[in-house]
Amino acid sequence: MFASHRAFLFSFVLAQLALPGRANAQTTHVVGTGGFAQIRQALAIALPGDTIEVQPGTYSHFEMNVGVTLRAVQAGAVLVVYDVNYYTGAANEGATAFAIPAGQEALVQGIVFHPSLITLPSGSTVKHRVVAGGRISFDACEFRAYDNIALAAYLADLRLLRCTIATEPSTFGVPACTVNQSTASMVDCTIRHQGALFTTGIATALYMDNSVLVGSRLSLSGVTTGLSAGRGLIMIGGRAWISDSSILAGTNRCAIEGASFVTLARTTVLNRINGCGTASPGQLLGIGTLGPVQLGSNYALQFTGAANSLVAVFAAPNAVSVSVPEVEQPVLLDLSTAFAAGLGSMGPSGSTTLSWAIPSLPTLVGLPIWFQGITGPGAPFAASAAAGGLAR
Repeated sequence: MFASHRAFLFSFVLAQLALPGRANAQTTHVVGTGGFAQIRQALAIALPGDTIEVQPGTYSHFEMNVGVTLRAVQAGAVLVVYDVNYYTGAANEGATAFAIPAGQEALVQGIVFHPSLITLPSGSTVKHRVVAGGRISFDACEFRAYDNIALAAYLADLRLLRCTIATEPSTFGVPACTVNQSTASMVDCTIRHQGALFTTGIATALYMDNSVLVGSRLSLSGVTTGLSAGRGLIMIGGRAWISDSSILAGTNRCAIEGASFVTLARTTVLNRINGCGTASPGQLLGIGTLGPVQLGSNYALQFTGAANSLVAVFAAPNAVSVSVPEVEQPVLLDLSTAFAAGLGSMGPSGSTTLSWAIPSLPTLVGLPIWFQGITGPGAPFAASAAAGGLAR
């Protein structure tokens, strides 16, 4: 727990971020009762920095080409499905697509992307999925797909927090999640593949292609039974640091393919065959959440690392991945807006829980606050993944 003056300083900084003219949100658009019928209609008029609040209900797929906040008023009660009424025949048909322009940031909270499987009059099949590019954060979202990649990130600066990504049996074992030429931070997420219908496919949970991953408290699971049993993680180049997680393979599969690109700490890896590659052990800084950022309450984070080590925690209202020579992993906070949130000690158990008071200010609702920890006796320091998200 931080000293009282640190808690006061943190609350003061958050209050300043919520002052008129400093908040990220410019205009709030309502979807559902009393507002637009569809999310896509609100996006058509939204400007960078706007907020779209969505009432509980089911809505059509959409394309987001602007950096806005898309927030479910009730997390988990907003479903996005493929709607044949908006069929265009485009190359990404069937996708809810996020293509965030450079210099902008999108934040998505509490949305369920539902697994639609639609047969068109022509006889072709459209399978709903999510594709994401640019700087984007998903907080407490679900990505589910039938016979398709549930979430595909390409050229993205991606943050996933308390998300579930799941693919039901696929014809030839496409991954549940693909991350291509991107940087990803994942905390408290579950990624799983339920299996392939034919043995020619490998039902992989997470497929990383020349990308960087900082992950903590993840569950990566390929299907665990049957001839099409798959891998938890495939790494093609790139780099991954994963702590406090489980990576599970199915029968006669390796849990990790490309293990030489992976560093692990406090992670269970269940290989089923001999000859699987071995990931490198490392002194990584784990981070985990105990709940969302809630107004008028304490926001707590759990850190894990080396016994008796110190952890410095920084916070920022904006998240962006940058490389800093003195830090092994990417720094995931906008350095121009970051501030020191406090300092804690792991103690002999190698873990600690730190908390911050979140002011009860209505102007903070829907505004982001991100946290990242840094630890180590000297350069290169170890950085955690990013946690936080939108205030509720």
